[in-house]
Amino acid sequence: METPAIPMPKDERERQILDKLMAIRDSLLLLKRDRTQYIRTQDVMHLYDKLVEQVKQVNEVRKGEPKGENRRTWDDSATLNTEISPNTN
Repeated sequence: METPAIPMPKDERERQILDKLMAIRDSLLLLKRDRTQYIRTQDVMHLYDKLVEQVKQVNEVRKGEPKGENRRTWDDSATLNTEISPNTN
């Protein structure tokens, strides 16, 4: 899965948030690729909580702007999280 190229944010606060989101994404991808052990729910949930916190910060920074980009950020992140979430069956 390739991540689409996105323009770098102009706002310094958004750059910091983007860096944290990319670190969360990288952590999720490492969990997904590690075939030596099962993905533990607490590992994914810890990263999910970090993700939610970053999305809240993006919403706070972008208050008053159109919601389209915020929604896309959340959708993209939630999709990645869903792709690697452990099977709870």
